[in-house]
Amino acid sequence: MQCVISAWTASRTKGHEQEKALESAQESLQLLNKLIEGNKFFGGETMGFLDFVVGSLPNWLKFLEEFQGIKLFDTKELPFLHEWAQRFTEIPIIKESIPKTEDLLNYSRAQQKAK
Repeated sequence: MQCVISAWTASRTKGHEQEKALESAQESLQLLNKLIEGNKFFGGETMGFLDFVVGSLPNWLKFLEEFQGIKLFDTKELPFLHEWAQRFTEIPIIKESIPKTEDLLNYSRAQQKAK
């Protein structure tokens, strides 16, 4: 939850406040990165509750990165979380259910134009 709040705050602020929010988001992501290290899923070899809770986070982070021009989900800084995200989003039912980053971007741009 802290990661989502911090990432959203970072996407909506500038300057020092944005830096603080980015730092907080990175700390939360680093924690998740450590939790997944050495495991296929957060529960080990099988998917569990935390996988579903965290499941849409990488997609939303990519959206915020592209839409707001901030860097949150760095592959080099978060290698285990990135590997997990790729593995998780390739599961057929997940792949069909999570909105694509491009669709989120198109929707958001259309909403901005409509204002």
